[in-house]
Amino acid sequence: FGVATHLRQAFAIARESFEMIVLSWGGLIVAAVPALVVANGIQLTHMGVPLIATTERMTALRGHSAIVWLLIAFCAGELVWRERESRVSEITDAAPVPESVCFLGKFMGLSLMLVLVQALVVGAGIFNQAFLGHADFQFDVYGRTLLGLQLPRYIVIAGLALVVHVLVNHKYVAHLLVAIALILVGPARGVLGLEHNLLVYGSDPGWS
Repeated sequence: FGVATHLRQAFAIARESFEMIVLSWGGLIVAAVPALVVANGIQLTHMGVPLIATTERMTALRGHSAIVWLLIAFCAGELVWRERESRVSEITDAAPVPESVCFLGKFMGLSLMLVLVQALVVGAGIFNQAFLGHADFQFDVYGRTLLGLQLPRYIVIAGLALVVHVLVNHKYVAHLLVAIALILVGPARGVLGLEHNLLVYGSDPGWS
């Protein structure tokens, strides 16, 4: 019942959660993210004129963000409701594992999935540059932007989605609330007058 045991339990749950996501329908969505980046990147033009495939332009591709948010919402619900839908929740509740450890493990598994997604996006960007004949791969820029700036925001959204599914005792109602929350964070913030970053969950002042 010590801290070391709880950490081992959390890592075991994280590994199992990660494998469950990758080997399920979520894995197809994960694979679709870099495919979309490749599709957007190999058509890098401005007014019909091809652009140089710099690392900055690869990291500026944004068409896949909505898919990542949907992936977070879907996977969070599957992780939280996995035991109940499999009808083994009574057994897992009786196991000597605190609920906080279960939550932490699932959060770590979901976060690890997001790290994989961002790593695949980096690989897709490098593939686009090589395909378009630009071999100046700035790995430090990829690391700072996709892993240092964009990844933490995805992880914060993942935490919100897990908390909503834990607090709302209905899977599909929780899915609806998570979708509404993502809309408020994203495209609807201006419509609702939520312009200040302190009023929007997971918001930042932007970067360039």
